[in-house]
Amino acid sequence: MTELSFTKQFLATLATRNVHIPADFCEDPRKLPSRTPYTLPPTKKPKTKRTTSSTTTSIPSANISIKSLRGAQISHEIPSTPLSSTILTLKHNLSKATGLPIDKLKLLLKGKVLTDLKTLEELGIVDGVDVGFTVMVMGGASPAPSAPPEDKGLVDPGEDKGAVKKSALGEEKFWQDLGAFLKERLGSSEVLEEPEHVLETFRVAWGKRTL
Repeated sequence: MTELSFTKQFLATLATRNVHIPADFCEDPRKLPSRTPYTLPPTKKPKTKRTTSSTTTSIPSANISIKSLRGAQISHEIPSTPLSSTILTLKHNLSKATGLPIDKLKLLLKGKVLTDLKTLEELGIVDGVDVGFTVMVMGGASPAPSAPPEDKGLVDPGEDKGAVKKSALGEEKFWQDLGAFLKERLGSSEVLEEPEHVLETFRVAWGKRTL
């Protein structure tokens, strides 16, 4: 056996055996191949977004305009009205501005009479829009004058203090207002009753009552 073959056989025998390394073994770094040092890149600080907190919270509102259908000339503006306001609130505002009694006012939107407890939001009105309502004054009531007359004059002692009350249904203006109201409610093709026939029925019934 030559020296070369013996060396190969010896190394092959050693290769089959397990290598036992003690627990405190530490490899000599001088025997390790040289490595290029690696420097970690600098970390960037995350940008914080500045949040501007508004001190006042905007309330959804709409600009309301109320105009008369016929009869008494009424034009009233209610800007920046909250959408939580009810129809009754609008009536109070209109009554305060015109002097008309609340029970005589009927507000309409797109030809439909609105109930007092409906809110603007329930009517489908959104924030920032301009909405036009129509007011119908029942019983022929008229708005109060803007400024009372300064000179009241002297009261005649012989004047009769017990003034005779007149019937509102005896005036033609009342029936004109009632006819306009019936046309708004019954003027649709889906309604069976005709507004002219209903109005005539009311007038005949009232005429029989006064006889």
